Amino acid sequence: MLGMRPLADPFVISAPENHSKDPGGWSGFIIIAESHISIHTFPKRRFLSADVYTCQNGIDHTAVVSFFQEKFRLEDVETHFLKRGLKYPEHNLR
Repeated sequence: MLGMRPLADPFVISAPENHSKDPGGWSGFIIIAESHISIHTFPKRRFLSADVYTCQNGIDHTAVVSFFQEKFRLEDVETHFLKRGLKYPEHNLR
């Protein structure tokens, strides 16, 4: 969907509960050429945390949010969009 290139198969693991705040869930991680994507789910809390960390320019972050909203049927979303690599040496881009 975003044109990113996986460098390995996704790694998904069950995370057991460790106390009342963390009732356990599933976590997934994939390394991509452009960085990584991670998702941590907490089904009993109807909560997930996703990190789409990329150096790819021009990402439509509203499309990413919409994708997660649809796939996980999210009712509420909190987002933080950060631009990274702003000080990447421009001479390396040629």
